[in-house]
Amino acid sequence: MLKRTIFIMAISLVLSLGAGQTLAQNTVIGLDYGPYHLAGEAPGSNIPDSQFIADLTQMAPKFSYIKTYGADSVLARIVPLISQNNINLKVAVGIYESSAGRNDPNGTNAQIQTAISLAQQYPNIVNMVVVGNECIAGEAPSTSTPVSLSTLITDLNTVKAALPNTIVTTCLTYQAGIDLGGSTSPLLPAVDNVMINVYPFYGGMAISDALDNLKNAYSLFSKYGKPVWVGETGWPSAGDAIGEAVPSVDNEKTYISAVLAADLPYAGVYLFEAYDEPWKTGEGSIGPHWGLQNSDGTPKFTLGALPPNAVPVPGSLLLLSSGLLGLLPFRPAWKEWRSQNRLH
Repeated sequence: MLKRTIFIMAISLVLSLGAGQTLAQNTVIGLDYGPYHLAGEAPGSNIPDSQFIADLTQMAPKFSYIKTYGADSVLARIVPLISQNNINLKVAVGIYESSAGRNDPNGTNAQIQTAISLAQQYPNIVNMVVVGNECIAGEAPSTSTPVSLSTLITDLNTVKAALPNTIVTTCLTYQAGIDLGGSTSPLLPAVDNVMINVYPFYGGMAISDALDNLKNAYSLFSKYGKPVWVGETGWPSAGDAIGEAVPSVDNEKTYISAVLAADLPYAGVYLFEAYDEPWKTGEGSIGPHWGLQNSDGTPKFTLGALPPNAVPVPGSLLLLSSGLLGLLPFRPAWKEWRSQNRLH
């Protein structure tokens, strides 16, 4: 009788969960990925397939979501390599928005078509297309060749028309996100979510206040009626302090660990960034030091397991009845859904 009762309870639990449902809605946690992290590499360098595969394989066991910053002939190889090597990653494909060289072979117009092609060919890998990063003229852009608001909206609509089943957005500076209630408000109909870069470090926050600063920023962007994503957030491990914000490996570990463990209000958060990138000397003393890994791929610190309460439980009788759920390899594939003057 007891065995029968247990069996019926298990069946009821499966039915109550339903196929594909989860016990809770959780924040996506992903990584921003720039591949130019080995000695002598910089944008324009050719990255060998072996390096891409090593990077992607290293990221996948802990983070199943990454975001890139372009779809030029080098970065466009990332998605096909993920497919060819069966790597468990989903990619938010970036498009580099620029007012210069738009018709060049690797210019903005070519990247738009490449990103569309990648999303169409690999719909199970490309979960989002991000048209530009901090690229609007007059909104503290991180590029020296920003685009007008009207140009960005035109490019967004071009991508949306070609990809009706893909999430399409742009990544905004903190100020541009605030200005969605004013000067950048025409942008809202063109994006599927509000994605902004939030850096407590650039706000001069003490490490003890950094997580609350990240959480509290949500109220500034949630009022626009769309899912809110953080496109970048992180803490540098070296360089000059800003106010009470002090770079160090310990503080980086503290902030990243706190973000991973927190109950965040955002739909998704991308951590900046996967690897230190030594070429970023133009961003001051802190520019090369944002990676969770050193430039050679060695970890700066151990994060440990990501919070188990964020793992969706599939409605699978096999998993529930066999006791294998707790033995599955831990991967955050379960999560689907800098400050104002940040230089990138």
